[in-house]
Amino acid sequence: MKLGKAYILYIDTEKSTEYAKECEASCVKYGVEHEMFEGFMGLTIEDLAEKTGWKIGREGIEENDRQYVKEYNAALGHIEIWRKIAAGTEAGIVLEHDAIVKGDYTHLEVHDGQILHLGPRLDYASDYEFPGRADEYLSIRRHEGAHAYALTPNTARLLLDKIEEEKRLLPTEALISVRNRYNLEFLEIDPPYVVCAIGDRESFTHHDAVTDKQNFRHHPGLLAGLTRPDALAKYRLMDYKFGEDWFSGNIENWQKIFAETNKKNGDPLRILEIGCFEGRATTWLLDNMMDHPKSVIFCIDTFRGSHEHNPSQVGEMEQKFQFNMGVSRWPEKVRLLKGDSRFVLPALCRDSQAFDIVYVDGSHATLDVVNDGIYSLHLLKPGGVLIFDDYNWTDPVFGNQPVKKAVDFLDQSYPKYMKRIHDGWQRAYQKAP
Repeated sequence: MKLGKAYILYIDTEKSTEYAKECEASCVKYGVEHEMFEGFMGLTIEDLAEKTGWKIGREGIEENDRQYVKEYNAALGHIEIWRKIAAGTEAGIVLEHDAIVKGDYTHLEVHDGQILHLGPRLDYASDYEFPGRADEYLSIRRHEGAHAYALTPNTARLLLDKIEEEKRLLPTEALISVRNRYNLEFLEIDPPYVVCAIGDRESFTHHDAVTDKQNFRHHPGLLAGLTRPDALAKYRLMDYKFGEDWFSGNIENWQKIFAETNKKNGDPLRILEIGCFEGRATTWLLDNMMDHPKSVIFCIDTFRGSHEHNPSQVGEMEQKFQFNMGVSRWPEKVRLLKGDSRFVLPALCRDSQAFDIVYVDGSHATLDVVNDGIYSLHLLKPGGVLIFDDYNWTDPVFGNQPVKKAVDFLDQSYPKYMKRIHDGWQRAYQKAP
């Protein structure tokens, strides 16, 4: 579906109106049909709840989210524009007041189930001119903001239905950019047709009145259009930071295991990870298995490493883990239990915790793996999945296979509880019903 009318979202202040007029002028310059849309400002949490009939903020910590009241005002403006798009027959565009159109994008297309993001943040509108190269639609995991995007009427209706079903108001970024609450397909157009000019602009939602200078990525089309080569230099490029990849080779097997054991993304999953390192497995679970509002993952690690790790791997391990959680799809669903699993796991048992999936990848010493495995079986729900990493690993110092010894012992000791469902570098079991 080709892109149609743009809705310019602003609020009734002198500065916002000034920005919106610049946005409007850029639409006129490139022949983009547009409509000014006045959003909301000054509504309290109580006002918003009364106006919408919804709860405001993240489930369980609504009180902590009172600080984000300006963002909820902004989100309500987006939602009201979605209602206008949903009532129409053509794809609509939402442009926040500080967006500047840099080229005629009306030939672009967006399809049902997609959010098409139209451009990144820059300091000044003059930092970039559309370079006139061929369009490329890029699949993305996240976008740095919801300042310029397009969606179809059906997608707008889907979003409205989901929000009405949950009866909860969240920031726009939690729905369609930084997070992807409803598992839509995110796309980005390269080169970008719109930029968000923030260098000298007042923020109406951030506490320090300055919009975060972050972009998750930049592409050749953007770089080709920069009029000031260092325009992106001061921006943080926000995406995962990993020093090692000891996990990606397991993804296909995990997908099969979870499918065979009926562990689905849409279900309220409780996951326990023993040993999380930089969070590569954790972020995969967050991005692919934890969309349900009640899903949660507990992560246990000392972040001290072991003789398997070199100093450079250990030095920034915890910082990388924390950073990666922060830019993951669901950071609020992470419960970090920093400590030794020998002491943390008994505490979870005393608290009567129970999990659908347990991933054991902590200490590789045989006795520690046995200990982790026994407690994991206690904590695992009937029908739950238990995965041991590095089953065939050979210790570079001692030369034996410590994980294999531990898992084989557990396999032989608890045959009534452990049904083997996967063999290989990782061993996976399903707990008996």
